[in-house]
Amino acid sequence: MRFLTPPPAVRPVSDPTRPAGRRPLRARGAVVAAVVVVLAAAACGGGGSEGKKVAGADGGTRRAANGEKSGSGSGSDDTARARDFAKCMRDNGVPVQDPDPGTGKLDLGPLRGGADAPTVRKAMQVCRDKAPQSIADGSKPTEKQLEAMRQLARCMRDAGIAFNDPGPDGFDKSSFPTGAPGFAAAMQKCQAAAPAGGSK
Repeated sequence: MRFLTPPPAVRPVSDPTRPAGRRPLRARGAVVAAVVVVLAAAACGGGGSEGKKVAGADGGTRRAANGEKSGSGSGSDDTARARDFAKCMRDNGVPVQDPDPGTGKLDLGPLRGGADAPTVRKAMQVCRDKAPQSIADGSKPTEKQLEAMRQLARCMRDAGIAFNDPGPDGFDKSSFPTGAPGFAAAMQKCQAAAPAGGSK
C-alpha cells in the first residue's frame, strides 16, 4: 500500500527525505515527501484485493470479496482499529491523534511533516498490523504528481545522480540515493525547477 498525499511547501534541502504537510499540492514538496510515504508504505506491506474490505475511517462501506457490503458495525470496528493504530504510532514517536469522533477520520499529517523518516518507518513497521483499511484508500498519486516526480527524476539524472523514475504508486526508496556526492545540491536545484501542481 502506498501513502502519497501531497504537501503544501518545500522543506529545506539539507534533509531531502523530510516531508512537509498535506494540501494543496505543491509538486516540489510532493517529490520530497514521497520518500517518507513510500518507506511507510513498504513497511505496511501490499494492500491486496483479496478478502473482505470493511468500512473506511470516514464511515463509508467497502464491498466484501463475496459481493456483500459490510454492515454498520464494521464502521465502528474500523474506527476502533484506527484508534489503536494512532495510539501505536504515538507510542513509537509519531504524533498521530485519535480519529475524529464525528467522522472517524485520521489526520495523517504527522506521517508527512511531523516526524522524520526513520521514526515514521520504524513506527510503521511496529504498527502495520493495526492500520485500518481506510489508510490504503485514495493512496495512489495523481497524474500531475507523477509527472512532477518524473520531471524531478530527469533533472536529478541530468545533474549526475542515479535517480529512478517513479512507478505508478510513486517513488521507490531506491530513487533517493541521499548519500551520493552532490545529492543535496542537485535536489535543491531540481526542487526549484519543479513545476507547481494542482490539488489532488
